[in-house]
Amino acid sequence: MVEFSIIIPAYNVEKYIEQALKSVLLQTFKDFEVICIDDGSTDKTLKIIEKYKKKDHRIKILKTKKHIGPGGARNLAIEEAKGKYIACVDADDIVLPDFLKLPYEKLEKTNVAAVWIKSLIFWESEKKTTKMFTFPDLMNEKEGFLTLSPQILTNYPAYSWNKMFRKDCLNENIFWTEDKLFEDVEFYWRFYTQHPDIYIIDQPLYIYRRHQSSIMSKSIVDIDYHKNLFYVTENIYKFLNEQGLFEKYKETFLKFLAQNIGEFESYDNLKQELAKTVLETMKKINFPENYFDLDKNFPNNQFDIVKD
Repeated sequence: MVEFSIIIPAYNVEKYIEQALKSVLLQTFKDFEVICIDDGSTDKTLKIIEKYKKKDHRIKILKTKKHIGPGGARNLAIEEAKGKYIACVDADDIVLPDFLKLPYEKLEKTNVAAVWIKSLIFWESEKKTTKMFTFPDLMNEKEGFLTLSPQILTNYPAYSWNKMFRKDCLNENIFWTEDKLFEDVEFYWRFYTQHPDIYIIDQPLYIYRRHQSSIMSKSIVDIDYHKNLFYVTENIYKFLNEQGLFEKYKETFLKFLAQNIGEFESYDNLKQELAKTVLETMKKINFPENYFDLDKNFPNNQFDIVKD
């Protein structure tokens, strides 16, 4: 057994994967394994990983039979992980030398399920790094313990890469969404509704690379972007009900759903198709259609396009 398993899903990232691996191998904390999952890359990604595997025995390579996305790749890696703790790194990002050391100290000395770290963001097009990632609520939190109560659960970012967690907190109900955007969001709800106690480290240890292909650069006027979000929202609703948690998190979930709908109201060209997606989702989860001001968000009675 090792102390940390670092999971890196990789898909056509030949431009970035070498920097990611170099930064991981420069850790001041040495007791870890690196599990790289090649998710059907068609470029030189796999060759680059294999080159580094020959140099360092801590690197392991998994290959998917078909493209399953970063969520599916992480699920696959978890099954093989030998670490006591799990850390997720995106293949186009960079970690700083104490990325493992400082969280390890807190995980060992406390009973928290996870440690969160602060991050920097590198803007590739502008070739600059900003001081802090724009997480207003998280950035205002000082170092220390935090319990993610239902009231504040959605105040914090769902990304997997700025969080380390105990592997023994995972069970069959905690996993990432496969082959979908927003895979982190579903994992976040599944994990932190069951393990809400965390520790925040008031120090940036991760550099998120913002570039044209990164998820945060996806246009929110892309209808597939929103369909993925509502697919995940439906899964979260089902999970909360299956676990008997819906009443506890009801108001938080409604806020989350309302925020998702609210993002779209200024994009007239999407409203017709989006209205159909929203209504279909709300029907699947037996959600009251009159909960939101749909006439305001979707004028001209667009919800009439879906009929039983």
